[in-house]
Amino acid sequence: MTTSLDVLMIESDPGIASGPATDLLEAGHRLHWCHDSIDHGFRCRGLLEPSTCPLDQRVDVAFVAREGVHPGPTDLEAGVRCAIRAHVPIVEQGTEILDPFAPWVTERIMRGDDAVAACERAAANTHGSLEASIRSRISGLLAASTIRADEVHCRFHDNGQGLDVELVLPVAVSKRVKHALAVRVLDAVRHVGRTYGRVDVQITTYLHPAHRPDADG
Repeated sequence: MTTSLDVLMIESDPGIASGPATDLLEAGHRLHWCHDSIDHGFRCRGLLEPSTCPLDQRVDVAFVAREGVHPGPTDLEAGVRCAIRAHVPIVEQGTEILDPFAPWVTERIMRGDDAVAACERAAANTHGSLEASIRSRISGLLAASTIRADEVHCRFHDNGQGLDVELVLPVAVSKRVKHALAVRVLDAVRHVGRTYGRVDVQITTYLHPAHRPDADG
């Protein structure tokens, strides 16, 4: 994966995410933490200085490292609840036994598994839910323009500062329709609940041979 991810690192006990953190950094990803090392989980960054909360900026995936069995969140795991509310995919390293976060875990790994690959897969899969949300919102406009849903391609690119969304249509549409499609795409992004930063929407056209003016018939 060539795109750098912003990963929120959360651990049940101090230091147990050090191995995955090193691997993620070496893979070129950026790490964010809810707590300063000296805080011991009492106050998160958002309480100390609201503007420094990672989830108010950009987070692609949360990595949660849990040691042993904890039937409830530890003091250092308050950020998991915030990540769930922000609709951030969660990769958890640890057992499912008595895990309070189990219903929201996107992918589970055990110690020694490839944390980098798991985070990259979880982040990539979020585009699937976003695409489904986009398609549900633009279906009416597509029908009015005689475009089948399976003829439209959604492309996503995380550029490090935000998200680029491109809708590729099989036929040209008016500026009014393009604007309406873009509005619905932005609404879908907001509905997903993720913080992407700046979102740019582009509507382009790929003329399938069957739709070209010089096509046979």
